[in-house]
Amino acid sequence: MHSPEPLSVSEILRVMPTDKSISDIYERISDSEKRTSTIPMWGDAIVWSELHREDNYPSYWD
Repeated sequence: MHSPEPLSVSEILRVMPTDKSISDIYERISDSEKRTSTIPMWGDAIVWSELHREDNYPSYWD
C-alpha cells in the first residue's frame, strides 16, 4: 500500500501501538465481547453432518 504522504520512521514508531497497549485494550474488553468475537461455542457452529447426508432420513442423535 502506498501513501501519498508517508510518515517518517520516527513518526511511525511514535504512533504504532505497542504490545503493552494492545494487551491493555484487550483486558478492558468485557467477557461477552470476548466470547462473541472468538470461535463459536458449542451449538453455534454448523455441523458437517447437517449439510452432508448419505440418505434421506435425518439423524437425531444430538
